[in-house]
Amino acid sequence: MPGDKDVMLAAARDAGLAIPADVDFTPFGATVIDETQDLRTPRLSIAQPTSDAVVAGEVQMGEFYYAATGRGLGKKIRFQILGMWMGRQFIQDREVKCRSNDLVTGDPGYTDPQRGEVYTECARCPASKWGGRSIPPICDKTYNYAVLVSTPKDPDKKWLAYLTLRRTTTDLAKKLNGDHIADGKPWFAYLYDAETLPQKNDQGNWWIITANRAAEATVDQMNEAYGQAASLVERIKNTRIEDVIEVETKVTDEVPI
Repeated sequence: MPGDKDVMLAAARDAGLAIPADVDFTPFGATVIDETQDLRTPRLSIAQPTSDAVVAGEVQMGEFYYAATGRGLGKKIRFQILGMWMGRQFIQDREVKCRSNDLVTGDPGYTDPQRGEVYTECARCPASKWGGRSIPPICDKTYNYAVLVSTPKDPDKKWLAYLTLRRTTTDLAKKLNGDHIADGKPWFAYLYDAETLPQKNDQGNWWIITANRAAEATVDQMNEAYGQAASLVERIKNTRIEDVIEVETKVTDEVPI
């Protein structure tokens, strides 16, 4: 995750952004995602043929949607990145069996099927290792982005969400990260237009996400994004990420490769 708000503010000003000293840090980022009034940031997904929301008829294939609510956003969105953190997920039988939010410790750990030993340290875990040069780790590395999302139908209304990229979407993660490193500016200095595109091979059909920079953020947009990011960091500081964002437990948005 991004650093605390003082660090973020310094980085923003070093990049020449006009962030006022009295920027509002009011926690306005939480979204009600279920009937228990659980305030967590929802996960943004792409509706695949296997998605529960597609099977239930809640969204169409290829749409961006909030996984917790089944709310479809269409096949085109605009997003502004607030920050990124890396992690890992070990997925088996379409369930997340172990998760790391920091690339250091996995929860609840990976059990070696041959030795029966439970590994919680990612660096030691055999699931995080390559099998020679051509067999990737069975535990996926994830790139997680906190984003502000809007749609073409309602461009002035924004939703806080987070987007996880892994496996077939890691090329997009490399692109987003490369843009950020090359610029030396805060994540929220630019807006991206994203859309989903259909793919097909002999194993089936699925949808991918593509994204390109659309514009530089205005001062007002950067102030809003910075306030959202600072609020999210404050909420995460003294608790678990799982208590602040809606983490993935059952994987139905899987692609057939």
